[in-house]
Amino acid sequence: MPNTADTINPQALKAARKRHGLSQQQLAEAIGCTKDTVSRWERGASSMVRSHLRKPLSDVLRVKWEELTKPADQTSDASTFLNPTVRVLIAEHARASLQLVAARYEVRPQEVLDIAPLLFVIAAERSLLEREQRLEELRGAIAHAEGELSDHFQHLGAYVAVRDANGEDPLWDEEGALENRDVFGNQSHSEGPFVYFLRSLTNGLPKDAVVSIDSALGGSTIGRYKVADDTLRDLTGISGEEEQDDNLLDHLRSGLINLSDCVRVKRDSDEAQYRQWLSDELARADAESQRRLGDFWNSLGLSPDAVEKVLDQESTQ
Repeated sequence: MPNTADTINPQALKAARKRHGLSQQQLAEAIGCTKDTVSRWERGASSMVRSHLRKPLSDVLRVKWEELTKPADQTSDASTFLNPTVRVLIAEHARASLQLVAARYEVRPQEVLDIAPLLFVIAAERSLLEREQRLEELRGAIAHAEGELSDHFQHLGAYVAVRDANGEDPLWDEEGALENRDVFGNQSHSEGPFVYFLRSLTNGLPKDAVVSIDSALGGSTIGRYKVADDTLRDLTGISGEEEQDDNLLDHLRSGLINLSDCVRVKRDSDEAQYRQWLSDELARADAESQRRLGDFWNSLGLSPDAVEKVLDQESTQ
């Protein structure tokens, strides 16, 4: 009987991987194994992790090995997400977007937040239903193709029926994700199914309503998005025609320049004063953006100078 200290808990592994925005493929590459191995761990098809993989796995996921081997009843479940205080930190770019949405549709920001859970449920369930339908279509197409092969190549006998067992893994992964209502998906490609689904919902909308949707690092969910672009230009008077305008708009969207302050200064100042304020804010936001980028590279153990050198070399090739 295997020692439970050596047996990985599929739910704990999957939760830790998703906290870091990693796909199964990315985790596998980081620790030196195959995606199939990670998939088998998370499906519970294999619970033993070889000793040489334990430390890399713990290091990449930034957890102690013991946290990945706790019995299911000791690991995080739905109750983990239930906090009576409900203190939610809204990202700077999301706060700026919230203000834009409220201004665009002339509603209070609180009204947008109040219905956000409802809108997420609708989008999430629609996405899951679409994935379920496509999975059924794919399995039907595979079954039909196998039937056609058997009919046309009966002389090959059993060879036609033999398929690579690993080819079924993505289908089983998707079935498991749907059973667990894993809306962000468990994909090995660059972006998850929810990102694709939300992009599909923007088809036919005014071009300034949703300008872009970018996936987060790891690709499973949304990172940044640009909405209500025409509203942003109307509120700030920044047309995008001048050289610095694009940077100003980007900093306003990201929250590095406060949108409320911008609208207030525009209202209370003359044109020259407002333009000077924008110029000063642009310089400050550029410096802050560079500082955050440097902190990011440092957190990865990379020197900003070394990164800049590599980027310069790539640009000259």
